[in-house]
Amino acid sequence: MNFKKLKMAKILICDEIDEEATDKLKNFADVETGKEKLNDLEKLEKYDCLIVRSATKITKDVIAKAKNLKIIARAGAGLDNVDMIAAKEKGIKVVNAPDSLTISVSEMVFGSLLCLIRKISDADKSMKKGKWEKKKFKGNEIYGKNLGIIGFGKIGKRVAAIANAFNARVFAYDSLITDEKIYENLNVRHCKSIDEILKECNIISLHVPLMNETKNLINEGNIKLIKKDAVIINTSRGGIINEKALTDVLKNNEIAGACLDVFENEPNLNPEFKNLENVVLTPHLGSATEEAQKRAGMDVVVQIEKFFKG
Repeated sequence: MNFKKLKMAKILICDEIDEEATDKLKNFADVETGKEKLNDLEKLEKYDCLIVRSATKITKDVIAKAKNLKIIARAGAGLDNVDMIAAKEKGIKVVNAPDSLTISVSEMVFGSLLCLIRKISDADKSMKKGKWEKKKFKGNEIYGKNLGIIGFGKIGKRVAAIANAFNARVFAYDSLITDEKIYENLNVRHCKSIDEILKECNIISLHVPLMNETKNLINEGNIKLIKKDAVIINTSRGGIINEKALTDVLKNNEIAGACLDVFENEPNLNPEFKNLENVVLTPHLGSATEEAQKRAGMDVVVQIEKFFKG
């Protein structure tokens, strides 16, 4: 495709991406912004490409109405907000940027974990009220704890590396990775089931995509296997942990706590969480760093440019 034709590609950025990435898009395409334009049928029919992050849902209905759509780009890792079946049926290419968020999400795991087990957020609030409650905020270390990782992809492996630096004993389970040498090379004990992680570990971190097989992966049955002094962390997707099961064990102090960055019905928080003191809640911030968003934006722009030039 020559440059003149390339300039005719119309791209709608539904969710804001990095400014530098947006500028690069403008070098080879006509670019518009604003997800409200998905509701304008006349405009929607003209777009060759839609770019989203996590907020906008590209549904079967949107895909059906976007008559000229050729490519959907997700500036992030997951693709659960894109109807992949509908896209495939229409021959629409779908791309994402799975490697761009690895560092930010894995660092978020330990940021939220330390906030919870060292009671940093509570201590901060107390100090700002003019109090000095040192004894009240005695916490726990990561050092020497059993840290279990469910889902051993790029983020899971990065979490393992950081956990090793803390001198935690690292365990991992992934149904797709059965080669024990992979785990051994990363100083990780291979577990053959999720139950083994739940029973053995003091800290449990989830790193799996949301799909039929992982919906309610942690549920009313197996959540009872978790140690009373254990903490569970979810920076992957809401819906992987059954929220009712989780709030029940948290309210009854059957586990020590939870760090949650993702929820079943974002942005609508389950009101049960608001009354719990043994949780750290954040509004899907795992990938919300300047560095990750720059990488994600540039990664998808490179793929879009390649697609239209190809």
